[in-house]
Amino acid sequence: LPEGTYFCRLQGSRLQTPFQVEPGIFRKKTLMLTSVCQLEMKKGDKMGWQDCGSDLRAVEGHAVQLLGLVESFQAFEKEFTDRQRKQFLEHIVRGADYLVLCQRKDGSFVNEYYAEHSHISFTLCALAVLALTAAYEVSRNVAYLDHGKLGWKYLAPYESYPGSERLCELKETRS
Repeated sequence: LPEGTYFCRLQGSRLQTPFQVEPGIFRKKTLMLTSVCQLEMKKGDKMGWQDCGSDLRAVEGHAVQLLGLVESFQAFEKEFTDRQRKQFLEHIVRGADYLVLCQRKDGSFVNEYYAEHSHISFTLCALAVLALTAAYEVSRNVAYLDHGKLGWKYLAPYESYPGSERLCELKETRS
């Protein structure tokens, strides 16, 4: 579509919703609001970010959020202002530091540092390892890579991991 303002209208209705088409609109109008600005409101007085609706801080949500932050940072860094770059990096470090806090000595990860230290799972560990490795890629903090390697050592003995077990683990983290 050519640049401009368009309207979406449901057939048989008078309601219409305007939307814009322009180069870079996601980065200019949405990215910061739906990432670091939103995370600022979820910090609280503990490490990491609180989950929506409670003060819990689950590893799964942190790992996924961290992966998204790193991917967005890599995709848009060249277009960021110095302030935006700094904000992204601060939250990448915050998320990675929380994952490190949740790692046990054997390399596995607890699901929630402040509430539950006994629940661990293959899926949580795998997500945390991926997220810490990604955080290392942009921060160059070798500690994140070392923690990722420790997590990988925990995961490595699993030759296969049945899908039914992954589904059970995912249900556990959502109940």
